[in-house]
Amino acid sequence: MNIAETLCKTFCDGVAVDETTSGFVLSTPFEDPAGDRITFYLVRDQDGERFRLEDDGSLVPTLIAMGANVTEGQRKRLFDAILRQTGVEYDNGSGELKTAPVDESEIPSAAIRFLSMLNRVAALSAMRPEMVMSTFREDAVRRIRAELSGKVHITEGDSRCN
Repeated sequence: MNIAETLCKTFCDGVAVDETTSGFVLSTPFEDPAGDRITFYLVRDQDGERFRLEDDGSLVPTLIAMGANVTEGQRKRLFDAILRQTGVEYDNGSGELKTAPVDESEIPSAAIRFLSMLNRVAALSAMRPEMVMSTFREDAVRRIRAELSGKVHITEGDSRCN
C-alpha cells in the first residue's frame, strides 16, 4: 500500500456513517472538549431533496460549562467570526450549530467544512480563564527574564512577595 492509500484508509477508518430515518449520523475520530467523539448529523430537509448539517447541541453548552463562554466578550467575537467564515448558524434556544440546506452533490465538501468548524469551535475551550491566565503568566515571566536577565536577581514563588 502506498502513502496516499494509507492516508486515505486512515482518514476513512476513523469516520463512521450510520443511516437514520431522518438522514445520517457521522462520527469522527476527533474529540470535543469533554473527550467525546465529535459527531454530527446530516438531516434531510422537509422537501427530502436537500440536507442540513447540524451538531447535537451539546458543544456550545459544554464550552460555557467549562468556563469558555462563547456567547459574550472576545470569545463571542471569535465564535461569531468562525460561524461567519463557515456559513453556520447557532440556535441559541437549542444550542445547535447548523448549516443552511445543501444539495446532495455538495454534501462531501459541506461535511468537511462543518467538521472543521466544529474543531475550531471546540478549540475555543483553550480560552478558559485558567488557561489564558496561565499562558499570560508564562509569557510574562519569559519576557521579564529575557529583558532583565543579568541586571536583577529574579525569584519566583517567594512567599515574601505575596
